Amino acid sequence: MTEKDLLYNTILARSFSKNEQKRLGYGAFIASIFFVFTLCTIFKPYLSPLPIVESQLSVDVGLRMLRISETHKPKALSSSNYTTSQSNITSNTTNTQRLTSSEDDKLSVYNDTSLPKNHSDSFNRTTPTLISKEQVISDGNMMEETVKCKKQSRTEVCELNGDVRVHGKSATIRTAITSAFSGNTTWQMRPYARKRDSGAMNNVREWTVKLDKNAERLENANFSRCVTNHSVPAIVFSLGGYSMNNFHAFADIVVPLFTTARRFNGEVQFLVTNKNQAWINKFKEILRSLSNYDLIHIDDENETHCFPTVIVGLKIHPEYFKELTIDSSFSEYSMSDFRRFLRDAYSLRNAAVDLRRRRPRIMILSRAGSRAFTNTDEIANAAGETGFEVVVAEASTGLASFAETVNSCDVMLGVHGAGLTNMVFLPENAVVIQILPIGGFEWLAETDFGRPAKGMNLRYLEYKIAAEESSLVRKYGRDHEIVRDPSAVIKRGWMAFKSTYLVQNVTVDINRFKPLLAKAFELLQKQSIFSKNEQKRLGYGAFIASLFFVFTLCTIFKSYLNPLPTMETQLSVDTGLRILRVTETHKSQAFNSNYTTTSGASESLIIPTTQNNITSNATNTQSLTSSEDDKLSVCNDTSLPKNYLDLFNCTTPTSISNEQSVSDGNKMEETVKCKKQSRTEICELNGDVRVHGKSATILAAITSAFSGNSTWQMRPYARKGDLVAMNRVREWTVKLTQNADHLENANFSSRCVRNHSVPAIVFSLGGYTMNNFHDFTDVVVPLFTTARRFNGEVRFLVTNKNQPWINKFKEILRSLSNYELIYIDGEDETHCFTTVVVGLNRHPEYFKELTIDPSHSEYSMSDFRRFLRDTYSLRNAAVSTGESLRRRPRILIISRARSRAFTNTDEIANAAGEIGFEVVVAEANTGVASFAETVNSCDVMLGVHGAGLTNMVFLPENAVVFQILPIGGFEWLAETDFGRPAKGMNLTYLEYKIEAEESSLVRQYGRDHEVVRDPSAVAKRGWTAFKSAYLVGQNVTVDINRFKPVLAKAFELLQRQSV
Repeated sequence: MTEKDLLYNTILARSFSKNEQKRLGYGAFIASIFFVFTLCTIFKPYLSPLPIVESQLSVDVGLRMLRISETHKPKALSSSNYTTSQSNITSNTTNTQRLTSSEDDKLSVYNDTSLPKNHSDSFNRTTPTLISKEQVISDGNMMEETVKCKKQSRTEVCELNGDVRVHGKSATIRTAITSAFSGNTTWQMRPYARKRDSGAMNNVREWTVKLDKNAERLENANFSRCVTNHSVPAIVFSLGGYSMNNFHAFADIVVPLFTTARRFNGEVQFLVTNKNQAWINKFKEILRSLSNYDLIHIDDENETHCFPTVIVGLKIHPEYFKELTIDSSFSEYSMSDFRRFLRDAYSLRNAAVDLRRRRPRIMILSRAGSRAFTNTDEIANAAGETGFEVVVAEASTGLASFAETVNSCDVMLGVHGAGLTNMVFLPENAVVIQILPIGGFEWLAETDFGRPAKGMNLRYLEYKIAAEESSLVRKYGRDHEIVRDPSAVIKRGWMAFKSTYLVQNVTVDINRFKPLLAKAFELLQKQSIFSKNEQKRLGYGAFIASLFFVFTLCTIFKSYLNPLPTMETQLSVDTGLRILRVTETHKSQAFNSNYTTTSGASESLIIPTTQNNITSNATNTQSLTSSEDDKLSVCNDTSLPKNYLDLFNCTTPTSISNEQSVSDGNKMEETVKCKKQSRTEICELNGDVRVHGKSATILAAITSAFSGNSTWQMRPYARKGDLVAMNRVREWTVKLTQNADHLENANFSSRCVRNHSVPAIVFSLGGYTMNNFHDFTDVVVPLFTTARRFNGEVRFLVTNKNQPWINKFKEILRSLSNYELIYIDGEDETHCFTTVVVGLNRHPEYFKELTIDPSHSEYSMSDFRRFLRDTYSLRNAAVSTGESLRRRPRILIISRARSRAFTNTDEIANAAGEIGFEVVVAEANTGVASFAETVNSCDVMLGVHGAGLTNMVFLPENAVVFQILPIGGFEWLAETDFGRPAKGMNLTYLEYKIEAEESSLVRQYGRDHEVVRDPSAVAKRGWTAFKSAYLVGQNVTVDINRFKPVLAKAFELLQRQSV
């Protein structure tokens, strides 16, 4: 026995008998084996490449598709319709009967993936197979290949090396070779990656490629000698085809361009044929990331450009029906490389889903035309109840901005359409939910988005709507052939299919849909908090650690692994030992919440058709309203924090945007364009528009084809969904008539009495106007974003006349309109305009107050504050501080005459003076112009939560807003109304939450009273109880000792501010 064994024996012998030591040794060995087995089981998925999760939830029987796969031999090589020779490469398309879509859809039935396999068969179309032929003409005197052309089923690509000359005007590319061959080789190419789709290729310019054995022939060609010489390679590609359809923009150009150009690391020149400036503007970030040079619109170039290498055409996945995919066996890149490139090009932060510190975020893709959700509000509410933070957006903003929004989300939800292509910007492990309309979209949905999503390491879910969820049932009936038998419609051709199934809308059955939302939520919750690489490292590390652990145990207990002697053991039954097994069932937190949410009656968007109306029906929730003094409503406004809204059984609204238009086929502009959002409804009417105030009616004549008149009601005030506010707004009727003669026979006085040459805006001064906060957030800011584009050439038609409001904001009204406003309600004469805007634009999301979203408006809050400075002649655009500051910083203490007032204003002013401030105490009851000038002269604004703080809009930039929060749970409301808006105005924001002892409620009720101790209990009794306790009955006595450090912080922030 060694000294080491003796040491271990001595230590163990002191505590255990020999038999116990042996048992311990065997037990430790078995435990270590179990430990290793457990670790291997747990980390098994991470010891090899992570599998892609393919999850699909079947929520109903629904429609079924049967796809029959057939093995095709490569007959195309011998087809008479598709010929190749050793000297010629032709791009002749297949000689089949074509059924093409309109420009709007950019699709072709025979030659694209716009219909499922069995639908394509209905059109007598053969599913293409992989056709690949590669020919190389090598220069015997050189190692490199002079000409290398690859012909595949989706594309043709030729790489020309040596002396290559490009002449745009004649669409000719010539190169000299020295290989042995007789005569010239000439062929035509269309450099667009959707070959054999005649609908696309007919929109692509054809180029001629010529090879000359004798280099001197290049000098004698139809076009002259080199004028512009380039030292880098060039790529010739087209922006024709279906390039302005977002799906095809990526599938046909962006992804192929990446795989073709990335290897040059920016040292490549792009030669664009079929110039498309709109496409170039849309994808400018991608073009700049792939090429260091300004692209050349080659079509109009009469000068000859010479290159050492020219690539004609773009690489794409060689197989049909492999969309948005890069085949790594044919390319040195993958879709992971492409998505990494996009994140770099657009500076996107999120590479993978990370839910460690936030709720998962879902984006609901809205659509302005067909295949739109008609109950977006209900879907958003259901998602919120499931546990998601909800974003509703339409892919109509700039690509960079929308990419950032998508990348910030964890789930993308949308009806089948090009908007889903933006899933390329989602972080890894995010979820894509595709809604399939009726009509047999299963195969197409899987091809265009399902399979590509899995290839991007995204989770993919589908929801097939039932017939009752389609607008087609309401239009045709449940037993109509269109609903009952889509295959019969397919047989009548592409136009029949398109006009029927691509123009339907979707009303999701929330009860059927909720389980799918829950599935998406569950998939995200199961997602590891570690990245893919971290998971692999963790798995390998744990495995190595377990081996080391086993080796250590075996070394220590080596001497005790002899066979154990037989033992007779009896267990006393009265030992009282118990084994308790605890089973916990975990559900999504959203489903076991102790509060309930009620959703209101859905509002239907009014579009100019006979079946739909734009109505302002309010949500069907129990309302708890305030008095005239506060101008607020609990369920429908931001007057209470989120937790209080929950107590009142209110649904937290989300951003919901839906836009539809009626276009006049004889004009380029839209005749009627209506936008419905969660906060506002706005319609722009163009043409012959007549307004009659006495009857609150607006008539417009349109020439679009529709049956009968379209009529809907609107309340032109930007706080839709708030019952109290909207009940104080006059309702207007908008009527569309196809026959202009109908305008002359309307109920109100016949013909135009007053004709106006400028547009008009109809808006209300009802609602909560005369509350300073609502004056700005509901009227002034929306009026600015709506009217500013007219540069004063606009007429205001005011409904719900409010003369004090008009007097208060007369400077703003004069700055936005060069004309006297019209109190339209009492007008019995008919006013006629060429354009009338009904309603005001507003930030589309709830709880975004005093904010302008630049993605939905051409203006920003910086523009609005600049407008205010110009209107009121305010001198200070920004705080002037630092070493050059020749004055003390100035602090404005906003006093209040009634509730939420400071009771020790003098002490606060003295403390501020001691710190170094010049102190101004004022109440916001003077004229706006005078008070705006006072505010603009200050560097800090201090006040208790209330409408007076809205005057921060007049502060210079980099000033400090200091909000005092009374007791009662104002944190969320304070942040929503003033905290977040202040930061959006480039102001510094500070908060001071008072203690109970600083509130007058302690002196009134005592420290242990429910009002002081438990504000949530008061909130449960309703709005009136909350308002009387915390908004009306409470004043503030600031604890100076507690408050001084915060004042010092404000002073320090100003001193640090750069000049």
